[in-house]
Amino acid sequence: MNDELDKEHQRTFTYHFFFVHGLYDQLKDIEDFVNATNIFLTDSLKEKASKENLNESINPRFSPEIQFENIFPDILWRTTFLHCYFLLEYSLDQVCKNIQQVENHKLKLNDINGNGIFRASVYLKKVCNIISPFETQNWAKLSDYNTLRNIFVHSDGVAQNVKKKIVEIAKRHPGLLIAIFDIDTLGIRFTKEFILSTIKTIEEFFNDLQQNMRQNKT
Repeated sequence: MNDELDKEHQRTFTYHFFFVHGLYDQLKDIEDFVNATNIFLTDSLKEKASKENLNESINPRFSPEIQFENIFPDILWRTTFLHCYFLLEYSLDQVCKNIQQVENHKLKLNDINGNGIFRASVYLKKVCNIISPFETQNWAKLSDYNTLRNIFVHSDGVAQNVKKKIVEIAKRHPGLLIAIFDIDTLGIRFTKEFILSTIKTIEEFFNDLQQNMRQNKT
């Protein structure tokens, strides 16, 4: 009897609580952080600019306009994007592990070649028969996020060997900006709009995934 109750608790967690009382709350926290931070940046710029006590010898790079409209947002939005991506990757891995445990699949996630979100997608498709979420436009967007994540992790947002691919990705995602450093080098810049779109895409993808999981559970 206790084993049956424990199993039912695991199933409830896997198919409901992990999403509704975990992942979705975290995404909402990030969204609130983005909006609150944007207000802080705007208000801080107004406050700094209204004082007008900066002398002309100060480096223009440290002016309120440059800091609060360019430097600080760039740091914040790239950090927030990476946090969103890491949450996406961790959550997909955890979904695989939860299903494997509760459904007693012999194959584990670590038995699948590869890594990151693509290894998780293979596990969910091949082992769990969860396919449709990976045939959507949202999954295509998440694949683009993987490319962006790799550029930031490996070269701090500077693209050289994948310039054409980055330009194509930027065309598909409003709010994703491209900075031209020189003839061979592009830089990636995020905006608040792109980050909010990223959060929405991740949430919609996991909504589809959760629904498909429920339809396929044994």
